[in-house]
Amino acid sequence: MREYFEKKKELCDRIHKIILASLGVSNYYASHFEHCKLLFRMNEYQVSCDEASGVISLPAHTDGGSITILHEDEVGGLQVLSKAGNWVDVKPTPNSFIVFIGDTLQAWSNKRFRSGKHRVIIKGRQSRLSLAFFRLFLDEMEIDAPPELVDNEHPRLYRAYHYSEYLACKAANRGEWENIIDAYAA
Repeated sequence: MREYFEKKKELCDRIHKIILASLGVSNYYASHFEHCKLLFRMNEYQVSCDEASGVISLPAHTDGGSITILHEDEVGGLQVLSKAGNWVDVKPTPNSFIVFIGDTLQAWSNKRFRSGKHRVIIKGRQSRLSLAFFRLFLDEMEIDAPPELVDNEHPRLYRAYHYSEYLACKAANRGEWENIIDAYAA
């Protein structure tokens, strides 16, 4: 498990560096992304339901952190919301990962990168396992788009906030997590 954790941390570092390079702000890696919190979660869903209707095991949401790396088993059930507003099944692919951008990276990048809304639907009698690795900002970290990402074409879309404030807002909404990032609109 320790080796798996370390490999996921290395992958997160590489992904963040690529994202920052694509935005032309690589200089922010050390101050904003190098010392983040890491959370590893194993999720098992055991559900028995009507095959036709399915059960929403994990309601629609976006992740709150910077990025999430998800590995799921062959059972599947993960769906992502398309730009057109349709739920699309994510077919499990062996030896692969799914990477989600989180709300705080959406705010930090001034929406240049968008958090992906997703949910889990289980059909039939299934047991589903997923491994989720979250890269989270430190509680005291101020989430604020760097000046290089704010201009006339890209006005500031979110006010500055601390990650602890975001977590408190999420906790206060008791599982109603859709669009929490909108609470920080500028």
